[in-house]
Parts: sequence; C-alpha cells; structure tokens
Amino acid sequence: MPSDGSVGNVERPAFAFPFILSTPVWGAGHLGLFLNVSLPSLLSAGNLPGLTRNPQNRYLIYTRPENEAELKAAATFALLSEIIAVEVILIREEITEPHRTMSDCHIDSFQRADEVEGAAIFLPPDCVWSDNSLVALERIARGGKSVVHMSGIRLDRDAVLPELAARYTRNGTVLSLPPRELVDIGLRHLHPIALTHFWKDYGGGLMPANLIWNVAGQGLLLRCFHLHPLMVKSQVRFAKFASTIDDDLALRACPDASRDYVVTDSDEILAFEMSGLSRVVGTVCPKGSIEGAAAWAEIGTNERHRELIKQTIRLKARDDDAAAWNVAQAESDDVVTSMASFNANSFANLLRRSPKVFASRAIAAVLGRGDRRDDGILLHVVRYPVLFLIALLRFNRTLYSRMFLVNGLPRITHPTWLVRKALVPALQNCILQGDRIIVLIGGDPLLGPAVRAAHPNSTVYAFASGSYPDLTLLGKSGLEQVDTLVVIDVNLQDLRPLLEQRIGRRRVLLRLAGDTRPVCGDFNEVRYFGDGGARVSSLVWDRVRRFRASAAPTSQMSNMAAKAAGVPFNPFIYLGVAIAACSVNVFGLLLDVAKRARWALFRKQDSSLPRGPST
Repeated sequence: MPSDGSVGNVERPAFAFPFILSTPVWGAGHLGLFLNVSLPSLLSAGNLPGLTRNPQNRYLIYTRPENEAELKAAATFALLSEIIAVEVILIREEITEPHRTMSDCHIDSFQRADEVEGAAIFLPPDCVWSDNSLVALERIARGGKSVVHMSGIRLDRDAVLPELAARYTRNGTVLSLPPRELVDIGLRHLHPIALTHFWKDYGGGLMPANLIWNVAGQGLLLRCFHLHPLMVKSQVRFAKFASTIDDDLALRACPDASRDYVVTDSDEILAFEMSGLSRVVGTVCPKGSIEGAAAWAEIGTNERHRELIKQTIRLKARDDDAAAWNVAQAESDDVVTSMASFNANSFANLLRRSPKVFASRAIAAVLGRGDRRDDGILLHVVRYPVLFLIALLRFNRTLYSRMFLVNGLPRITHPTWLVRKALVPALQNCILQGDRIIVLIGGDPLLGPAVRAAHPNSTVYAFASGSYPDLTLLGKSGLEQVDTLVVIDVNLQDLRPLLEQRIGRRRVLLRLAGDTRPVCGDFNEVRYFGDGGARVSSLVWDRVRRFRASAAPTSQMSNMAAKAAGVPFNPFIYLGVAIAACSVNVFGLLLDVAKRARWALFRKQDSSLPRGPST
C-alpha cells in the first residue's frame, strides 16, 4: 500500500480524527482464534489495509504476559504492524472475572481515544469479518455518526473453521470473505446459543436480547435490543459507564441518539462471533412469548436499547425473494409492537394485566435500571422488600449450587444423581467409534461435553428435549450426514417432526430400564440404561414433580405470590430435598448392589448364565 494513504488509483482525503482500535485477548484458545481467523479477516484489502493512513491511528492489544511472546511471533501480527501502529498492553492483574477485565480494557481504550479526540473501535478477538467492513465503517464515521451499532450472531467455531481453511491467501495470513459468502457459511454453522434467539424456531427457550426470524433460502432477519457498538466517537468526553460496552456506553458517552447508525444490511458491515459448543447461555422464557420477552426487557434494556430494536437488520445470503423477507418483516413488526405495548403500561395497569412484567419492572427500578416516569413512586413502596427478596434469591442460588452441584454436575444429594450416573456411560456406549457427527436430543446440556470427552474425534451437537434441529443448522451438505442420532427418554409424540427429517443414518432411543411405553417412531435401536435403583429414583421424583404441578396455583398472580412467599423457606426445602435425595440415591445404590450380588451368586451356581443382569 502506498505510504501517502492512497489505495490503487483512488486518493483518500486526510481523515479528521484518528481511530483507536482495540482487542482484549488472552488464553491459548482465544489468542489462536484471534491470530489465525479474526486478524487474517481484518487484514483483507477492504478492512485494515483500506483505512486512510493517519499517524495517530493505533491498534491496542490487551493480553497476559504469558501470551505476549506467541502474539508477537505470529506472522499476522507482523503484517498488522506494517499497516498500523500496534501497542501491546499487558494485563498483569489476576483475571478472576473475564467480563470485568474485558470491560476494564474497553474503558482504557475508550479513554485513550478521548485523549486524542478520536473514535474507539472495539474489535472482539473471536469474530470473523467480511471484506470491506472497515472501509464502510470509515465512510459512516466521516458522515458524522457518533456510534455504529452492529449485530454479532454466534457460530459453532469447530464446525466453521474447516470450511474457512481453503479461503486463506498470502501463506495463511489473509482471509478475504465477501459478505454474502460469509452469511452463507454462517447459516450452515449456527451455534446452539444462536438458536435460543430465534423467535419461534428450533424448540427450547428464548433469550430475547436479540430476536431472529429465518427467511428460507435467503438469510436471517434480526430485531435486536443489544447490539455491539463497533465504533464510538464521544459526544461527552471521558464519560463514565458502569457496565459492558453494549449496555450503557452509548447512553453515557453519546446521549444524542440521532447520531447513532445501525448496520441494517450485512452487505455493508458483517461479523460473526465464534465459540465452542461448551459455551452455554441461559434462556428466560418460552419461544414466542411476548409477555416473557417484555418482562426480560424491563430489566435487560435501557431507553437506547428500546430504540435499537425498532431497526430491522438483514443478514443476506441471497436477496431475490422480496415476499419471504416481507413476511418475516411483518411478523417481527407485530412482535416488537406488542412488546412495546406491554412495556408502555403504567405500574397500576401492569399489576392487573401482567404481574410478571410488573415484578420485572419493580426489580429494575430497585436495581437502578428503571427509566420510567413513575419509578419514584414504586421505589418508595417496594424498595426494601424487593432488595430483601433479591438478597434471598442470591443466597438461595449460592446455597443450591453448594448443596446440589460440584463443578456444575449433580452431587449425590441431587435427585437426578443416580439416573445421570447410569445415563452417561450408556450414552457414550451408544456412539460407534467411526461416528463423525452425532446429535443428542434430551437430557441436561452437560451431556454433550461428556460425550465429546469420550469421543474426541467426533462432532457432537446437543439439544434440549422437544428440539427439532434443522440439518442446515448442523452444517451438513452434499454427502455429509449425521451418523448417529440419540434420543434420551423423552415423549415420542414430540419427536414426530424430528423423525420425519430422518436425521441420522442410525437412530437410537435411550430409555430408562423398565420403561414400558410403546416405542412409536423410526428407530434402528432401542437401548436401556440403569438398574432397579435408577428406576426407583426416577419414579420417586417423577411423582414429586407431578404432585408439585397439581398443587401449584392456577392463576399467574397467585403463582408468583406463592413463589415469592416461599423464598425465605427455600433453604429448609433444599435441606429436606438433599436429605431425601441422598436417602433415595443410597437406597437405589444398595438395591443395585444387592441385585448384582444375587446375580453373581446365581452365575456361580450355573456357569451357563450370561455375565451380568439383563435390563
């Protein structure tokens, strides 16, 4: 690139203010992803090399001392240093909360940008970028915009990386991806977290921070509360923000929202995040729940977020079916309007119309996240009761984790401990050594990592009960197919759409021993796991769950009141459940041991018997 800032025969004018770009990155996994995927995509011609040269432009990389040598030895780092001044800033403090450390790095880079009256550009280490994204960003910034917001859907890192491998140039240092090609790749490798954002597709729960509609054969339509602030040029220099950059930075540093710019077309700027399947994000309500999404919005959004969701974002692999896009647009408009209608209600109306949304607004007001006109009235009424309830909930959550879990897995005090103890090895045994692609339906989300640990050469996708994963989301095309589908002890009536897709050349139903329900569906094998102890444990807790369901109040208001009233008693309930579960699990273990001992005695008397008890 010529030293005068020109690209080819096109002369670029001097840029009025500098860009301070920054990336916090540490740890072998994230550093490797940054150096080998994210940075090569930023080194494509229309990204970093295409920016106007400004002697004050800087790229700040925040990393740990133990990662500095690997960072500086990378060929991509050397190429980056030829394009822009790079400063490596070492994080010497111990990292106990990664998100807090990352936010501290963002605060530092934001302040450095303010010092030179420049714009801060936040580039995550785990993103892959389409070509011409940063050139488009510079054009937008030159137009006088203060904040540039963009989406960042998450992809399955391990599935998408092999597909990117053939697209590198310059000895693996540059990755050039046209936006529509990148969208096409992304659609085939969506992460399970991305599936939680779909308004109605793919089963499971909903995380309403971002809402997605599938436009068949074309791409995705998004409505987002939380967008990534790719660029921030302060209107209020050295503004203080308390949370993450996608929460309150724009609100504090750039109060004039008219100078915001939302990237609504992936042809302009596009990036996908990449994560391993072990990355899990919780959901807060059922799919398609207006009330649940509105309740989350009371706590999870501010006034800026509620403006952002009014924008429609299109990620386009193709754009030749206007009718399909219009259908998704109309449905998303209805959803956003309906949520806004819920959130526009006064406290008095919410108490009558939706106690759930009312409770969320009360919590938001007490936490200082409320920005409604009547927050002050509510604070006087509920501040101390709600604060007390929040403290109790946090205590209960910590107590639950300590009492029932170890490293996220059930202890012997957990009701499912014995069943899971029998399920994991049985599940691992369902997988054949030659299986490359495996889909699990049902069970807890940590079963996926357990199977991957036993079959490290396999790609494992784990979904909740009732999910209907689409083959296009599993990254399959041509001759590539799922080798084995394992369905774990769920109601087969819910599986008919799944079985109609005929996912998997081999389909296995895994059930608890003694299950007498008829097998309805197209399965190659039906396997059973667990002995009498696991069966007894399952029956006991199934009866308990049914009793709780039958005793629960039918009205929403009564149900919420009952839950709130029960919070102070949860520690005693936990203690009782732990004692009962431990007793049932120990009894089940003794039952299994007795059964095996009796079988061993019978076999000793008659050597013609098989080696173990049949289930």
